[in-house]
Amino acid sequence: MRKRSIVTKLFAITALLLLIFFSMQFIFQYFWLEKFYIYNKNKEIIQNVSMLKEKLEKDLLNDKEINKLLMILSEENNASSGIVNIYGIPKYGLNGGSNVSHIKIKDSKDDEYLVYIEKFLRYPDFQKLLQNKKNINITGRVISGKEKEIYPATISIDDKTFGLQSSDTEAIVISERKDNDNETKRNVEENEQSSDYKKTYVLIPAVVEIDGIIENIQLMEQKDYVMEYKKNQLMKEVSLFLQENKDIKALFSNSELVHYVKVDPITGIKNIIFVQPVFLNNEEPTFMFTLTSLQSITEAIDIMKLYFFIIFLIVLAAAVIASYFYSKLITKPLLQINKVTKQMARLDFSNQCNMKKEDEIGELAKNINSLSVKLKEAKEKLETANQKLLEDIEVKEKVEQFRKEFIANVSHELKTPLTVAKGICEGIRDGIYDSNNAEYISQILNEINGMNGLVYNLLQSSKIQIEVQPLKNEIFQLSDVILKVHNRFKTFAKDKKIQVMMELTDEFVMADEDKIETVIGNLYSNSIKYSSTGEKIRIKMETKQEQCMCTIENSGVKIPKEELLNIWEPFYRIEKSRNKELGGSGLGLYIVKQILDKHKSKYGIQNTEWGVKVYFSLTKIDTDFKK
Repeated sequence: MRKRSIVTKLFAITALLLLIFFSMQFIFQYFWLEKFYIYNKNKEIIQNVSMLKEKLEKDLLNDKEINKLLMILSEENNASSGIVNIYGIPKYGLNGGSNVSHIKIKDSKDDEYLVYIEKFLRYPDFQKLLQNKKNINITGRVISGKEKEIYPATISIDDKTFGLQSSDTEAIVISERKDNDNETKRNVEENEQSSDYKKTYVLIPAVVEIDGIIENIQLMEQKDYVMEYKKNQLMKEVSLFLQENKDIKALFSNSELVHYVKVDPITGIKNIIFVQPVFLNNEEPTFMFTLTSLQSITEAIDIMKLYFFIIFLIVLAAAVIASYFYSKLITKPLLQINKVTKQMARLDFSNQCNMKKEDEIGELAKNINSLSVKLKEAKEKLETANQKLLEDIEVKEKVEQFRKEFIANVSHELKTPLTVAKGICEGIRDGIYDSNNAEYISQILNEINGMNGLVYNLLQSSKIQIEVQPLKNEIFQLSDVILKVHNRFKTFAKDKKIQVMMELTDEFVMADEDKIETVIGNLYSNSIKYSSTGEKIRIKMETKQEQCMCTIENSGVKIPKEELLNIWEPFYRIEKSRNKELGGSGLGLYIVKQILDKHKSKYGIQNTEWGVKVYFSLTKIDTDFKK
């Protein structure tokens, strides 16, 4: 079964919880926000209408106060409110409106009329011709009140006539007589017995034609269109409500507020209509109508649904990202502890839990760090002891191997000179040789010197091999060492008539000067020893890639290719007879190899067209650094 990390688990749980929370919020906003808004809107308007009803029935208010209260109700609820009598005739809040586009005209008798021209503004030329002090002819219906109001069907200006279609003209329903309070109360009682009660008192104004002069022009502002729309819709709902609810007595006996939603078939806008029966001043039966439009909330809901969907996607992405980083943040110390403990299980104590928490996780990290330090110390002590033991074993093995090789090679090398010395001594003892003959004494001394040189080389090789003498890193001029060696061997070169050519530089190197002198001495002496009389030796220094290269090349000799690979081995000689005159002990180049290996030098020996060339490199030191 695949193991799931704590990061994955915590991420999944956190992301799921966030998604559930935001999904519930999104679903509520997407599906129930509009209903929630309508519910609260209804509740608020019902409360305000009920409070206003109570005030209208109990307090004796004049017309100005009633209109003011209706205006406050409309403004606070973004609605249109008005009071009509039982016939649907406006009493307060619905008569005309100073904000509606209108003109004032005066006829030849100096009678003034208020003419509503809103529906004529759709004609582009109409507004251009509309100017003060111009003659105008109007045909329409006149309603008499505080001001004479005209709802025109046609308007003529400058011999140009503008008319409305039949669908644009609406009947204006008014009362032909003024009802006093007693008459209104009696009419309600009569309504119980006659269903045709309303028709008896309703008249449609007659069409008149008026000539006059335009005195004033007032066009409707953009903000007033909404209120005018609501007022017109309310007037339609007044007429429809009274036509559909003919049982007036039942409405007033219950005195309950009625509210319903109506959709305008032309615009498709939802409107909520509130109807509250009111006995005005506790006597006159009237209806208080309030209409509020849901257009704004519907548009807002449509936009918000798209907005909520986009926000949901953003929140979804943000929740996933936040959950991921939250999970990483919470689990980061645990993962770090897990990583450190895994390394500790592999005996790797290089890392520690780096955290500054003061909680239980922080305390656990401190304990693990303390355990790591102690285990590391114990491991280092054990490794040190093991390393020392390995080094001791390796040294013993080297010493043992060297001892065996030493005994074997020394026995072999010393056998011949001892035999020669013994034979001469026995010959002198037995009288075969003359004891006063210096030649025999010199021969014995030569054998003794050869054995002495062999022992010296063996001791020197032994010291280098087992690192009894560590390297001394010094800065010196390599040319000085070459010249020093040359001065020591130039007599031997002169005896063999060997010409030595030098190409030296003033480069400084870092190495063990004494051991490098040994290297150059062995290579120089070999060049002289293995060169024939009258040959040449060339010693050259050059710089290659921050390395100082030294070459010693002698002419007139060659080394067989098969011998080049073995020439650096101890006690190896090209001359197999082991004649001291033709070859040494076989340790010279082996000592050179050991010294150059410890200096990590690049060295080698090869045949050239001229002869044999030996080379080695040392680390070059810049003159500026030296200073």
